[in-house]
Amino acid sequence: MLNRLIDKLEKKCQRKMGGIPMLWVIYKPEKPVPNMEFRLHPMFKDDIALNTAFKDIADYMRDKYLEAEEQ
Repeated sequence: MLNRLIDKLEKKCQRKMGGIPMLWVIYKPEKPVPNMEFRLHPMFKDDIALNTAFKDIADYMRDKYLEAEEQ
């Protein structure tokens, strides 16, 4: 059932965006740090290298860009 839902969402994204989103970065300003999350496509959920790399990217984005916003 979950696979059917993912397939349906992928097809909808292909129609609307012209492709499939492989990564979502979500910023939640109302939450304490870490308030920036990333969500990988289910195809990549077990890839340790990608999870580590995108966690580092989320940390970098939080440190570099969100501090400038607060000043």
